[in-house]
Amino acid sequence: MTLQSPRVVAKVLLNPRFPLEHAFYRQFDRIVLLVRDPRDLLISKALYRVFGSKQLLADPTKLDRYLALLRAKEADPRSVSLTRINGAFQDMVGPTPHSDEGLARMLDGFVAFHRAFPGCMVFGYEAMVESRFNALAQYLSLSADAMKPVVPASLHRVVRSRRAGNWRHWFCPEDVAHYRPLVSDYMNRYGYADDWTLDADPHIHPGECSEYVLRLVRERRGAAPAVPLRVGQ
Repeated sequence: MTLQSPRVVAKVLLNPRFPLEHAFYRQFDRIVLLVRDPRDLLISKALYRVFGSKQLLADPTKLDRYLALLRAKEADPRSVSLTRINGAFQDMVGPTPHSDEGLARMLDGFVAFHRAFPGCMVFGYEAMVESRFNALAQYLSLSADAMKPVVPASLHRVVRSRRAGNWRHWFCPEDVAHYRPLVSDYMNRYGYADDWTLDADPHIHPGECSEYVLRLVRERRGAAPAVPLRVGQ
């Protein structure tokens, strides 16, 4: 893919299944690698993945089951582990990129890209949601005001909590035991402290969990009607 203009900005989602040749990236003067605490990333993926899940969108029984787990999680965050939620999703849809192996491939893909482009700027998602753009603006030779994000109406579905650290409310002790060895190398590489302390009084708001998933389902089915939505209407 050759750029047709000298002034181009491209957002690329690193996907191990559909990688772009490194030659594509070398056409750019500056590259920014956006990294995120993998524990928060796990939660985000556990909710947003429903938007692209044909199995759950087409099967109200499976969707009911998934929403029931999320609602149980909201009612008592320590009663349902993220490990259990992810396992249930895999049971319903089969092998997915959201497995432990998929997580490892995704994180390895970030590291491999960084090794291929060691001069890129690493920018944390946490800085982005806190509007700490000065370093990024300087790297891109832009004013800090130019960095203020604007989410178009067509993409409002991607907005959920706009916070970092929610994993402390979501994770259970068994999640810590399960995911800690899987993500520790990545966390160490990108400066995330090896602090796995859970919130003593966890809370999960339905608007950032089951109701958010239902919003995604309604939007997806509105674009491509399938089985009528009969849950949580």
